[in-house]
Amino acid sequence: MSSQKLNCKVIEDLYPAYADGLCSAETKQLVEAHLASCDACRRLYEEFPVQMPDADPPDVQKALKKYHRKKRIRRIFSAAGITLLALILLAAGFLCYADGYIPVFGKLRAQSRLSEYSGHKVRCTFDMYNGEYHGGGMTYKLRGDLIIDYGVSEAERAAVDAAYAPLKAELKGEGLIASDSLMAYTAVDGADFGQKFIRVYWEVWEAAEMSDGEAAKRIVLLTDRLTAAMPEHQITGIQFGYNTLSGRYMCSVPLGKDPLSGQAVQKGTERQERLSEEYLAWRAAGGKEPPFTFAD
Repeated sequence: MSSQKLNCKVIEDLYPAYADGLCSAETKQLVEAHLASCDACRRLYEEFPVQMPDADPPDVQKALKKYHRKKRIRRIFSAAGITLLALILLAAGFLCYADGYIPVFGKLRAQSRLSEYSGHKVRCTFDMYNGEYHGGGMTYKLRGDLIIDYGVSEAERAAVDAAYAPLKAELKGEGLIASDSLMAYTAVDGADFGQKFIRVYWEVWEAAEMSDGEAAKRIVLLTDRLTAAMPEHQITGIQFGYNTLSGRYMCSVPLGKDPLSGQAVQKGTERQERLSEEYLAWRAAGGKEPPFTFAD
């Protein structure tokens, strides 16, 4: 009896640890054996819930939490790295395309377009300086999908100069000196080879003082007169040097498929900081004698 009471007293001390799942396996076995043989203790402790021990000891749980946290961090960094790489590649693609170049794809497209246009296989190389592909005696501009066939361009140049001649004479009558030739080159639409687009190089000298704003308006006006003088030719690009006694201005609009608009001309115009000896000599003479000869 004394042993039974002693055992019950021991169990009374051990039971809280047993109920919280904090005892050793040996203690757990001892408590459960006593409860199985002692009706009094079993009835007494039936009302107390027993907390089952965690599946893993606290140190194991801590290690698992640390592992999962590191795993989540690695996953976040991996996703961020992939996103950053994608953005870098996208930005690089835009920059390349802005220069008229796309690795592999650009060359394949250029070769395909020029081969289809010429009727025979063409291999291309990329001209990094001008941002265009060369092959088969032709040039392909990836930006704009345009083909420059130099034979076609030469034939068109004569027709453009013939259409330009009356305007040149008209400007001379107004006291303006315009260049003999427009130095035009023609591109063919790379999509269907049906349309032709022209970019011209033009110089005009006007012995007058004017503000930058007035010069910009004159450049737009003169460009409009040029395109109106040859409606059968699609002038979509221009490099126009306009010289006044107040300064020299350059308008640059790249070749494209859209009509040459006044807005594009204004946007592409800037005052030249570096002035050529030719211009300085002309201005020093008061605009009376250009330092070069123009044909009548």
